[in-house]
Amino acid sequence: MDIPLKTLEEALAIRREIDSLQKRLSSILGSAASKTAGPTTRAKLSAAAKARWAGLKRGTRPAAAKNPHAKRVHWPFKICSAA
Repeated sequence: MDIPLKTLEEALAIRREIDSLQKRLSSILGSAASKTAGPTTRAKLSAAAKARWAGLKRGTRPAAAKNPHAKRVHWPFKICSAA
C-alpha cells in the first residue's frame, strides 16, 4: 500500500492537533478528564474482588441483593461440559 507523502504529512499534522486539543481539554477539566482511578478507589475495588474470591474459595453464597426486583443469580455456577 503506497500512501503519498503529502497525505502522511497531513495525517501527522491532524494527529498533533488532536494531541494538543486533548492536553488543553485535560487542563481545563482537571482530574475529571483522567480515566484512571485514584488510590482509594483502587483499594476499595481490590478489597471487594478479594472478598468475592475468598467467598468462592470457601464455597459461601453471596449476600442477597437489596433490590427485590434484581435478577436472581444461580449459585454456584454450573459449567456444562460437552462430553
